[in-house]
Amino acid sequence: MLKKGRSNSSGYTLVEVLIVLALVGLVVGLAFGAYSFIVKGYTRGREQVLLQQEARAVLAFLEKELTYSQRLALYSSSETPPAFEGQFRDISSDGNAVLVNGQPILSADGMEYKLLFHRLEESSTLLNIEVTLKSRTTQQTTNASKTIKTFNAQLEGNSGNIIRYMKPSE
Repeated sequence: MLKKGRSNSSGYTLVEVLIVLALVGLVVGLAFGAYSFIVKGYTRGREQVLLQQEARAVLAFLEKELTYSQRLALYSSSETPPAFEGQFRDISSDGNAVLVNGQPILSADGMEYKLLFHRLEESSTLLNIEVTLKSRTTQQTTNASKTIKTFNAQLEGNSGNIIRYMKPSE
């Protein structure tokens, strides 16, 4: 004999299935949002570390090059370069790299370089070097600076984005 009505339910109703699907979708959406947030944070942090490492490398290179130079002159790209007799080098930046006599020495993909040199007031041997790096992908910026003492040379000029110097005989 057939029973009338439904007394023994062995399945789920459509409403129950829709509620479960909505809850699962909400949990998956929140999990994806958290994952995306973590990945973006990691990427930004990694980019900042790379910028700082590159800035420290530039400062180490400049310190090594300039500390024992025989003659140093600071000037900007809009000024006439100082006249030097003998072999000299110019350090500058074109935005894409650190250049020595126009040749790239230090560069990294996706980074913009900016160099500034300042003679500290009341001193003819203390040089402050400022390096600014900017990521072209994340637009993050880092600044690093270092003051070095020049042992063999007096500084000429007060500030600029180019430095002309002579190396001691090797």
